[in-house]
Amino acid sequence: MIEFRPFGSLHWATLALTAVVTVAVTMAGRRHERWRKWMLRGLACGLAFSIGGVVFHFLENGGGFDWRALPLHLCDITVALAAGAVLTRRQWLYELAYFFGLAGGSQAMLTPDLGGAMAWWRFAIFFGAHASVIVAVIFLTGACGMRPRPNAVWRAMGGLAAYTVFAALVNWAVDANFGYLREKPTQSSVLDHLGEWPWYIGGMGALALLSFSLLYAPFYLRNRRKAQETPRGK
Repeated sequence: MIEFRPFGSLHWATLALTAVVTVAVTMAGRRHERWRKWMLRGLACGLAFSIGGVVFHFLENGGGFDWRALPLHLCDITVALAAGAVLTRRQWLYELAYFFGLAGGSQAMLTPDLGGAMAWWRFAIFFGAHASVIVAVIFLTGACGMRPRPNAVWRAMGGLAAYTVFAALVNWAVDANFGYLREKPTQSSVLDHLGEWPWYIGGMGALALLSFSLLYAPFYLRNRRKAQETPRGK
């Protein structure tokens, strides 16, 4: 068992380690093509391990099946999207993982819905899953040259809307809280500043649009600058 406290020493150490690994892996992948191939395989294995974390959750519960424990939060879906992007390099998988992973995953790591004493593997799976997505999408962007295409923000918002409808239906069917659509996380988070239910759900959508736009802004500005620098007729 470990004792987790938001923004305690363990939390800060985990955030720092994620940042260091992300930068180191991406820089190494940019410089060495052979390393890049091995790192992609390593990321795929790490993401696959994160997906399998639900098995440990069932084991902790004595093997009992609980619909509400299924990995259907947006961050859980994003792990699968990131794994698919790493394995296939499909553009739509990459874009969804990029926006969902960096906007949602980073927020989850900063304000995790965790607290108090917990099994060490639960801590490892939670932060490992979110960190692996962040490392993967930044690696695909910085080392493999993948980029969000024009209108990627609106496609990501469409994907988010589809997930919201799906999560709402599952929540209604099994009395769950996927996507935090029925109540806010128990731990302090940005949702605390978005009003009460159901108004904070609209706030989440607005915040997602803002976050996605900021994440796309560097690519938009770069494309616009290149277009201005390109002589007409070419």
